[in-house]
Amino acid sequence: MAMTKRERLLAIGVGVAVGLFGLQTAVSSVSNRWQAKQDLVDSARADWEAMQRIETAGTIAERQLQQLNAKSLPSKQETAVAEYSAWLHKIALDTGVTNIVVTPPDRPERESLAYKEYKFILSGQCRIDQWLDLMATYYDADFLHKMQTMKLTLTSVPNVIRIVVDSHALALNSAAPNQPASGLSSGRLSRTVDEYKQVILNRNQFSPPNQAPTFAGPRSFEIPRGTPWEQILKTEDAENHEVTLSLDGDSLPEGLRLAGKTLKWTPTENGEFQLTLRTTDDGWPSATHEEKLTLKVVDPLPAEEPAAEPAKFDAATQAFVSGLVSGRAGSEVWIHSRTEGKTHELSVGSTFEIGSIKGKVISINLNEDFVELESDGKLWTVGMDTSLADAFAKSKID
Repeated sequence: MAMTKRERLLAIGVGVAVGLFGLQTAVSSVSNRWQAKQDLVDSARADWEAMQRIETAGTIAERQLQQLNAKSLPSKQETAVAEYSAWLHKIALDTGVTNIVVTPPDRPERESLAYKEYKFILSGQCRIDQWLDLMATYYDADFLHKMQTMKLTLTSVPNVIRIVVDSHALALNSAAPNQPASGLSSGRLSRTVDEYKQVILNRNQFSPPNQAPTFAGPRSFEIPRGTPWEQILKTEDAENHEVTLSLDGDSLPEGLRLAGKTLKWTPTENGEFQLTLRTTDDGWPSATHEEKLTLKVVDPLPAEEPAAEPAKFDAATQAFVSGLVSGRAGSEVWIHSRTEGKTHELSVGSTFEIGSIKGKVISINLNEDFVELESDGKLWTVGMDTSLADAFAKSKID
């Protein structure tokens, strides 16, 4: 039976719909298979990228481990403890620390599969600026270490402190048993040591600002021309710092020099000379004071007459005529010298020397109790109980 026109159009529409559905199904199937393959590709690419990242991280980690190994203490405990203790002692000594004591560990403070941590204690005494030198040297060293604690205590000496440092250092198990120190700078310091000192010490919390030393002697000196002259220059410093002296070198008189704290000069011409004396202490920061000194060169003093020597003791002042006697040999005079404890028995013509007096007996007068003597061609007399010195002096007046 033949289809009507309407039926034919309907059949055609159904066929087209069925064809489109089939086409859609075929396209969807192909698309799904392509997407599945694309997903596999993406998954493989992701796995590859992950493996690349792991490999890169491993390379970086290996490089970092090599760098850390260079900073590590030796993995052998005895070597690590000995070398780091010696290094602490050396940097303390080099920066001026005294009474140095380094206490090494008996065993690691803690350890793991990757490292061992050791604790060292450094103690000693130093100035505050030396302590900053020590800190700078410590932090500039390329070690795996840190200061766990640091204790600073003032001492009875101005500007001197006692330090106690607790330092922890790592030894990586991957480092060589006798790993040498790198000797490189750690790069931890962002400023120079002097810049750190300017920032820290100029606001020192341990003591008031450093005071400049002062000159404690006279400011004017009078010097005889042609005479070697020396003058010790005295200074005072409130903090008892060591003080050094210097002179302004632009206007010094010829031949004038400063030896330590002593001025020395032999001026050759009269005049008045001025110079600048600088006193500088070793505090931090060091302080300087300037003082004007005046040197006046004048004519030398006239030569002094030599002082008369004091009179020496004269035994003649203690020599007396103690007796005038007549014996078988004739008349005699007895002169007793008290200082000698001796009596000189003299007759006419006898010579004698007692103290400053030399003489000869010329005559002996028993009736009038005196004796006539001669000294240097001059006659003089001395009576009983009269000292030779008095009688001789009287004869010079007479």
